[in-house]
Amino acid sequence: MFLLAMRTLRFRKGSFIASFLAMFLGSVLLMSWGGLFESGLRNVVPPERLAAAPVVVAGEQAYKLSDGSTEVKLPERVPVDRSLADTIGRLPGVEKTVADASLPAGLVKGDDVVKTDVPTVGHGWSSAALAPTP
Repeated sequence: MFLLAMRTLRFRKGSFIASFLAMFLGSVLLMSWGGLFESGLRNVVPPERLAAAPVVVAGEQAYKLSDGSTEVKLPERVPVDRSLADTIGRLPGVEKTVADASLPAGLVKGDDVVKTDVPTVGHGWSSAALAPTP
């Protein structure tokens, strides 16, 4: 059987190569999608910094263009006015409000700024109450 397949391969090289490439690329796509699916099922990221906060108020992370039908998602966090914390704190049933002030931070070694792949952000000491630490 193998000898017969090799004899026919001599006359049909193009179709053999095309079939081989189609099967190879199909299996590559299937394996990559399977890896993404599996990592999505297993990768459960627990809440970290804001885990102790029962309610988080944040800014609108999208911008509506002037035509009204198109919405653009913003990659950076939109700040909320600090006076909103006082307004929410005066509502009935609210025990405590914490305003989180975040600022960009950098790492310095000697006189040089250390480049990192992940942007570093600093937070005010008052926002430590939002973390699940004792």
